[in-house]
Amino acid sequence: MLIEDNLTFRKNQDAYFDKADIAKYNWQTKHPYISSAEKELLPKLHGKRVKRFLELGCGEAANIALLDVRPPTIIGVDLYPAKLQFAKSQHEYADFVTSDARSLPFPNCSFDFILLKDLLHHIPDADKVLKEAKRLLVPGGRIVVIEANGNNPLFWLFGTIIPAEKMVKRNTINWLKSLFGVLGNDETLSVETKQPFPLFRILFHYRFGLPWLVRIPGITAIPNFVNRTFEKTLPKSHWSYIILHYKKLDPERQ
Repeated sequence: MLIEDNLTFRKNQDAYFDKADIAKYNWQTKHPYISSAEKELLPKLHGKRVKRFLELGCGEAANIALLDVRPPTIIGVDLYPAKLQFAKSQHEYADFVTSDARSLPFPNCSFDFILLKDLLHHIPDADKVLKEAKRLLVPGGRIVVIEANGNNPLFWLFGTIIPAEKMVKRNTINWLKSLFGVLGNDETLSVETKQPFPLFRILFHYRFGLPWLVRIPGITAIPNFVNRTFEKTLPKSHWSYIILHYKKLDPERQ
């Protein structure tokens, strides 16, 4: 089993996430190479007329910082208050709520766009999170889930080395699609994969790598070449990120 027991799992999560990781936030939002790669993964809100945006598991709110447009209402939810305190200091235009994503303090049909990035592999009963997200979604609204792929060699290694990331190894396209099955078959779901072999996430990593290397002229050609090579040779089912787009159907428009 990937989870030894709930107590051990929770302790690993708390030890890893209960403090604001400011260095990671700066790496995601300000590093010239990584910030572009992070933006590439995020959904494009421009043109979708998003008015009420919710991110579950927002952490320090790096994803909110990188959104291509700023909806009128933005709310970030996370389990760890220290992360949200930092998030609020960076994003006064947004609201932040401390809550378990499996039981959220919002009424039905509160949001028209909900983002979950790198959250589900931290929750054993992840299906409950998706059920809550659907409850909060207006008819015609969208959920986007972005998860690291446990079939990708880099993320399999990541999940092996770091106890708090252990469950990333259960993430596959089929497993994630099966989670959405609990929402019913009357909705629409599409899946894509991105970033075949992101060596740059190790090479420029803020903790394990050398992020300053990006200042060396021509250095980015190395991870670019590696990514292009694996794009041709690695099956898409093993690319590093799985992105699922879910739309809640609107009965009035059927």
